[in-house]
Amino acid sequence: MIIDSTERFVIDNMGWVDKAALWFLDLSTGAVRQVPLGTGDYLTLMGGERDLFVAVRRESMSLLEATVHSAASPPDVLARLRIEQGRATFSGRADLWASVPRVFVADHSRFANVVRPLLFLVDHRRGTVDFQELPWYSDGYDLMYQGLLDPVSVPDSDLLLMPIQRDSEPVIYDLTERRKVGTMKLADRHGNPTLRFRRTASELWADDYDTILRLDINSWRVRDALRLQENIVTIVQGRESRGGAFIGQYCFDLDEVHCAVARPFSGDVVVLDTERFRQARRVPTGSQPLQVALLRDGRVIARDWKSGKLIRARADK
Repeated sequence: MIIDSTERFVIDNMGWVDKAALWFLDLSTGAVRQVPLGTGDYLTLMGGERDLFVAVRRESMSLLEATVHSAASPPDVLARLRIEQGRATFSGRADLWASVPRVFVADHSRFANVVRPLLFLVDHRRGTVDFQELPWYSDGYDLMYQGLLDPVSVPDSDLLLMPIQRDSEPVIYDLTERRKVGTMKLADRHGNPTLRFRRTASELWADDYDTILRLDINSWRVRDALRLQENIVTIVQGRESRGGAFIGQYCFDLDEVHCAVARPFSGDVVVLDTERFRQARRVPTGSQPLQVALLRDGRVIARDWKSGKLIRARADK
């Protein structure tokens, strides 16, 4: 979830519920809206600077669109990039691309009947998109089972961190040399990692199935790890079965004092103290929270895993 700096809007997309529509909650009125951005199965939302964010939408294997929005006015499209069979067309305020993530991944067809996983690098000054092939990914992973997740640029560097589904070793990729230069090891839980750099501390956070971690950004080694979800017990035909359960989304509040972690199998949100990397409180929510946002005053905004229904709760200080 994305929150604007005044904490008026909370923006999200759950593809199985929202498809290619922006979902957002206006906290000033309590109203929820969905704004379609076109056809497609889901949106990829990536936050940028100054309340800006980018929404990436894949309409087909040959057509991909990325739009820049302000979290202070989510429906408005401020800039647009349309890529059709490898041809890029820019419209709107091209200068805004300097303030949002400009690297993303997708399976894309630049030629008839040839679809490959590609890395897209947006150069708004030249009005071009650089496409980079990823042979290390195509040759080393199960492409039907292990999709590429949202890449994260390393600040003040040409490096990119590339997490992969059901894999605990995100790839370190050099954009200039166009090659994989290493990996980092998480918790060996084979989750779908989300990577986030903190603005207020020199550290990287990650999740790995049922565990949240923070890493040193110089060595990429894990400094701390917390397993936040125990196995669950189910009864099938009178027999007890114990199996793994994952945590949901995690997010920082705007001051990065706390980190909220949704736990759909526990019906709650856990709030962590980011400095001590310890649980500060547990917020019961009922239902199965998957997406989560944490406001400065302790309000928790979440969405149910299966229905996308809005969940509200409050963390007592």
